[in-house]
Amino acid sequence: LGAKYKFVRTSHLSMTVIPSVSIPTRDSHYSSGTYDAMVKVTWATALPLHFDIGGNLNDARLSDERGRFTQRAASVSIAHDIKGPWGAYGEAFGFTPMERGAGPGWTVNSGVTRAVGRDMQVDVELGRGVTPDAPDWFMGVGFAVRGHLHSLVH
Repeated sequence: LGAKYKFVRTSHLSMTVIPSVSIPTRDSHYSSGTYDAMVKVTWATALPLHFDIGGNLNDARLSDERGRFTQRAASVSIAHDIKGPWGAYGEAFGFTPMERGAGPGWTVNSGVTRAVGRDMQVDVELGRGVTPDAPDWFMGVGFAVRGHLHSLVH
């Protein structure tokens, strides 16, 4: 559960802060079993030749069987429209520590995106860990919906 507040919006730069908290579930595969808080600061700007660059810095207080610990993360990505609703991106991101007692986990990945209407997007990614504590290979599929709070509550 989170909220997004855009605190810088110019023709060249956008910055947001996203405080959030995970809500416990009964399934230990998907939850720590308690509330975990995180704050994320994001930024994005346009580059020449229709490229975009953005990233984020995260600070989280996570829980495991031994209690709470702090995990920090950072990312940077570059994106470009391909044709019509299609786009592509490359990204590097990392967590430190990857989990309690582990070292940093840095990965690189790339993917394609497809806009669905004006406010939705689907993406598919493939990535590889570049540090020993990161996952070797991974694949992901995502779906995002953009909206404004006032339109969601009315």
